[in-house]
Parts: sequence; C-alpha cells; structure tokens
Amino acid sequence: MWSDSHELLILYILSTYALFVAGSPSSPPRSRAVVHLPLKWDPFGFLSEMTLGTPPQKLTSFIDWTWISQVAIATFCNGIQNNIGECLPAEQQYFNESLSTTYRNESERYATRTWNPNHFFFDKDFTARYSSDVLTVGPSSSRVIMQTGDMSFKSPFTFPFGAIYGLSPVFSNNNVTQQSPFYQAWKSNAWKKPLMAFHHCYEGSPDRRKATCDGADGRQTLGGYDRRRIRGRISWHDVIRFPLVNVLDFIYDPPQYQYWTIALTGLSIGDEPQAINRTAGAGAVFDHASYGRGAPLSVKAYAHLVNVTQAKPINTTDPINNGGGPFFEVDCNRTSTFPPIKYRFGGDRKAWEIPPKHYVDRASDGKCVLNVRTLGSGDMVIGNFGETFLKDKYVIMDFEKLRVGLAHLSWY
Repeated sequence: MWSDSHELLILYILSTYALFVAGSPSSPPRSRAVVHLPLKWDPFGFLSEMTLGTPPQKLTSFIDWTWISQVAIATFCNGIQNNIGECLPAEQQYFNESLSTTYRNESERYATRTWNPNHFFFDKDFTARYSSDVLTVGPSSSRVIMQTGDMSFKSPFTFPFGAIYGLSPVFSNNNVTQQSPFYQAWKSNAWKKPLMAFHHCYEGSPDRRKATCDGADGRQTLGGYDRRRIRGRISWHDVIRFPLVNVLDFIYDPPQYQYWTIALTGLSIGDEPQAINRTAGAGAVFDHASYGRGAPLSVKAYAHLVNVTQAKPINTTDPINNGGGPFFEVDCNRTSTFPPIKYRFGGDRKAWEIPPKHYVDRASDGKCVLNVRTLGSGDMVIGNFGETFLKDKYVIMDFEKLRVGLAHLSWY
C-alpha cells in the first residue's frame, strides 16, 4: 500500500516533469500563427491595419521592407511628451503612448538616435526614442522594442498612417534596436516560421476581383507563405551586403545597410545584354514601396530601350514614378512589339522578365510612357525591384537563412 506521502511525492514529480516539458513562461511554445495581411495601395506604398498598446490602439501601418524597426508616430515633440500640437497636423493619426498600460520607456537602455539625411523627412531630423509595447498583428501578439517618434519641427504634411511596420533583414551584428518587429516576435515564438511573402493584385491582373488578395490591392503573408500561389519552383538567392545602397539609393546618416539585396548578375533588353558594373557588381534591392515603382535599369540600358522603342522625351508635371526621370513617350499601339527586360540573379541561368505591358504605363494625360527608374550612372550597379518587377511574381523573404525566393505567381 502506498502511503499519502508517497502519493504526494509522485504527484510532485509528475507535475514538475510536465512543467519541464511544456517550457517555462519565458519560453512559450512556438506559435502556429500565420496571417495574410490585406494591403491597400497608397502613393507611399502599401498600408495595413494592426494594433499597439493596451488597451489596443488601432493604427494604419506602412508596411516597409526597407526599415529596421517598428516606428510609432507618438505625442513627443521637441523632447516634450503630449505636445502633438507643436509638431503634428490635426488630421495626423498617432499612437498615444500615455494611454497604454503596457508602454515602457526604454531610453535608459537604448540611446535616442537621429538620422539626417533620411528617407522620411530627407534633410530634416528623424529622431527616435526607444520604447516597447505590445504589438498585435492578426493572431500574433508580442512585446517589441520600437522607435517612438520625437519630432523637432512642424510636419509639412499628413501621413496616411500612424505607424511603420519595418521588415528589413537582420544580420548577426544587429542588436534589438535594429531588429524588425516581425523578427523580434518570431524570436519570441509568436510566429510559426521566419518567413514572409507578397504578391500584388494590380489593376488589370488576371485576378480581376482580387480574390487572391481578399479583395485588397496586395497580400503580405507573415509566418509562412501560400503554396497555392506558386507556379513551378522557387528560385532562392542569398542576401548580400551592398554598401552602395546608402550612397546611391537610400541615403542615411548614420548609414543604414539592412536591405533585402541580392546579386544582380545579368541584364538584357530582349536578347541584347546590357553591361553590369565591373568594379562594384550590381545589387537588386527588393522594395515594394514607392521607390519600387518603375523598371530598374542603368542609364545606358535606359538609353538603349529608348532607342529600341523609338520613344520621345516629354516634360510632365505628373511623373509616372518618383525617380526624377527623364521620361519618354511611346506609341501605345506598338507596346506589344517591344522587347521584355530580363534579369538574372546570383549566377542563376533563369531570366526573370518585365514584359512591355508592365513597363509601359498610361500617364494621367493618357499618354503611354516608359515607366523606368535609374540609379547611379553608366553601367548597371543598383536597382529597386518592387511593384513593377513583381507583377505576376511571388516573392518570399527568409529571416533565418537570409535569402529571397522568387516564383511565378499562380493566380488560380
């Protein structure tokens, strides 16, 4: 017969073992969370909804593949909290950190940072205090270290969002202040896999009802990817560090180098090869915001395309993209006869194309215009691969293996 003391001992051992197997509260089991965020197209890029703080404050968020952190437009202005009238337009959406019971000021752990120049306010300071709070995206909630805006001037315009959901890759030397909120949440077991994916339900696509994007303009998948959207095999390419991105493309001081950049090893217009920079090589930066609009070409390759398509220079007050031009008009009736633009990545023999129907766009005045962006001078050295390139393609980013996957998009 077992005594009461023996039974109590056995129950204690079993309960202790169960706690050991389940893990401690600081190490929760891996979440199975995967979310397909519907995206709304905006001149800035793609927007979606999420919540921040407790009780949750709903914020329209700019989904930014090229930024390192969660950013919240908050109540700080000139170092003073609850001073929004001095810096923000009355219509600006913002996060009121003083109303959140889970908000923490992390400035004693992480020093305030200022970038100038930057790609938010350009020649005006972008200053960020570090804080943390609970960020909820779909089914996933996690405390993240974030940048809380502290403006030092009156914003000249109203942003159509109150937060930025940064999705830059994370390298081994990046501390938590340089880690995207998705990466932080995955490290906290709040996402199923360290993967994100995207496809664009553009106007005129085969998916006229945008069913594959749940009626939205795009779909950003977090925690995995949708195998139904892949036709054929996935072509994987390692992320590279490409310092020229901070010289020719996104210019920050202090410099910023965390981008989904892969090696661009081939460029042609039709079957005619175009030169790649022999000294630096070339980088393809994946960015589905406004800088990703327009086919990425070198200055020389653009000149060749203009010649091949018999394009004519135009002056416009409503440019087709924000790359600065120059811009050229073509005969709309000849578009289908133009050659595709072809790219090869990482030494892979496979060529990924932008057909002429995607690099010739209608301007607001009805003219057909070459939608091209150039960076640098001479031969191809760097380009932004976003909305124009990604039409009819599916892209996957792997935060753990630091690689980019490309596949043809299956619409059905």
